[in-house]
Amino acid sequence: MTLAPVWRPLLKVWPYVGFLFVTMATLRAVHHWHGEPWGVTVLNSGFSQASLTAVWSLIGVGSMLLGSRRVQRPLWLGGVILMVVVLAKLIAVDRHYAGNIPGIVSFFVVGLLLVVVGYFAPSPPKAVEGATS
Repeated sequence: MTLAPVWRPLLKVWPYVGFLFVTMATLRAVHHWHGEPWGVTVLNSGFSQASLTAVWSLIGVGSMLLGSRRVQRPLWLGGVILMVVVLAKLIAVDRHYAGNIPGIVSFFVVGLLLVVVGYFAPSPPKAVEGATS
């Protein structure tokens, strides 16, 4: 089944829309269940930052595992990019809200998670031009 040319660009937008939806749902859950005030100020909470880090890590690891199992390099690469964003967020944002010991533990957990994912979800092979399959 082929899609009309009008719908093809939407296929590339859906992952971003889904990521935005999951991020907003996480922040709304923090607002309702943890009692943080809704608005931009919800981002000033250490609990909401930790929640975003956990959810983004799960999405990144999941897409790396799925991309490796399906041999879809773009999906795997999207997970890698998201994990790089999580690491940058740990350094730039989460370190501000966590003390020394929780910060060290969070770096250790994310590092261990990346090692485990690297073992179970290795990089899919690059597409070789001129190869027939």
